[in-house]
Amino acid sequence: MKHKLKFLDKIDKECKVSLGLGALIIKGYRDIHAINPPTAEQFAQCYIKEYAVPFPEQEILLELRADCDMWCVPGGRLDPGETIAECIEREVKEETNIDVVLDDLFCVYSDPKSGTLRHYLEDDYMQQVVDIFMIGYPTSYNIKKSDESLDVKFFKFKDLPDNMVPTLKKAVKQYECLYRFTKKSILE
Repeated sequence: MKHKLKFLDKIDKECKVSLGLGALIIKGYRDIHAINPPTAEQFAQCYIKEYAVPFPEQEILLELRADCDMWCVPGGRLDPGETIAECIEREVKEETNIDVVLDDLFCVYSDPKSGTLRHYLEDDYMQQVVDIFMIGYPTSYNIKKSDESLDVKFFKFKDLPDNMVPTLKKAVKQYECLYRFTKKSILE
């Protein structure tokens, strides 16, 4: 299969700038009771606070892109009139059939060294894509892939595939080593 998308490391032809939006959708990344405080009945039943799942056991939603045969987070392009969060929620639903709640901005990657230079082979120019990723969690689990995907599934962080797009590799590393401790957004 011939791939329609290549990731590049330098600008070597006309280059346009575009925006890419996606989300790290992670099962178990935060204390569920911070999302839904316990009810009076839960307190009456000797409520014990449950903490986030240990990092290696957390699961991230990934899709295997049909245009490059690499794993990435679900996402896409902003439609006129949409907010970034609305776009990401729509794209995740269209590409995976999963409903999500988005919490915060995770990162903005614009550095060409981070894998933001891309060339779609049908174009006579390349793109520097400013990737904006949010972080959130799933509220439904009935996965159905779209035509844009070869596969969609949750992976435990300890079992991630090797063939991930460059910005996802960076995001996973930064989630593991930085964000999950500081909750500070990353700007590169």
